[in-house]
Amino acid sequence: MYSRRDVLRLLAVGSVGLRLSQRQHLQRRPHALRQGMTVGIVAPASPVTPRQLRDGIAFFESLGLRVVLGRYLNSSTGYLSAPDRDRAQELTEFLLRPDIDAVVCARGGYGVLRILPLLDFDVLKQCTKPVVGYSDITALLIALYQQTGLITFHGPMASSQFDSTTAGSFQATLFQFESEHLSPTEVQLTYTDEQFVPVVEGTAEGTLLGGNLSVFCSMLGTPFEPDTRDCILFFEDVGEEPYKVDRMLTQLALAGKLDSVRGMVLGAFTKQSPNSREADAEQTGTPIAAIAADYCQQRQIPLLANFPIGHIRSKVTLPIGVRALLDTHTRSLRILESPIEII
Repeated sequence: MYSRRDVLRLLAVGSVGLRLSQRQHLQRRPHALRQGMTVGIVAPASPVTPRQLRDGIAFFESLGLRVVLGRYLNSSTGYLSAPDRDRAQELTEFLLRPDIDAVVCARGGYGVLRILPLLDFDVLKQCTKPVVGYSDITALLIALYQQTGLITFHGPMASSQFDSTTAGSFQATLFQFESEHLSPTEVQLTYTDEQFVPVVEGTAEGTLLGGNLSVFCSMLGTPFEPDTRDCILFFEDVGEEPYKVDRMLTQLALAGKLDSVRGMVLGAFTKQSPNSREADAEQTGTPIAAIAADYCQQRQIPLLANFPIGHIRSKVTLPIGVRALLDTHTRSLRILESPIEII
């Protein structure tokens, strides 16, 4: 296999000392992936068709991974893949099965919030495998991290398109390469590109937390409410007009969720209505970046936009729960801790 240095232009590998944080006692790194391991594909939210999974399965198999499919991928209970209890039971099974080494969600859609109260997070502390997804899966990623300490991954789903950027970032973030002899604190990932847009300048160090903005806001006032203290927040969304994004950021501000934030990263906000200034845009445009800037400037929060996450073809895999350094001057986001346990 290629070395981690080879797989993606946006990612670089270096050495870094261990960074301590107030959350580190909670942090648990999942094991790295290697050839011969097994990926389980499960649908904790909405269903998919077999055709939607074809490219994802082929990609995982090209990495030398075996694939196990969930029972409810192609079934349907309205907009849900199965009744709440069935989805919760199958997700728990996949998270705990010793013959499954990683869980990649089939798609988002809707339904994860409904099953969070049905998950036994004390039992799920036994889970030491990577869990990957985005969109509605944001609720699962944040809940698992905050309830069990497990680092989770905002990244492609099994129904995603795995172009060179998406595939390379997935490998560089989650795989242990045969040529590497690195400890967990000697791996450093750096995301940088001239297309990243510095909106509010500055540098910040904090714990990465975020995902889909509307799902993130829907967790407020619940037992799974995100703890944003000392965090670098990252957000993306789809189909949300700028005024709705403004409403959600206002909600976060009024709830005090921006008061102790260190930095913010904006991904793609795509597919607004035809009347929107950003209709059919693939990247964060001026209106939404300007809206977020209003909240960040008041609080001296550095803000970087145009980051490749969200409902777009080319996306990177970001770990939730690790320390990172945001620098708008160099247009970079640097992961300061290894998100995986090299075994």
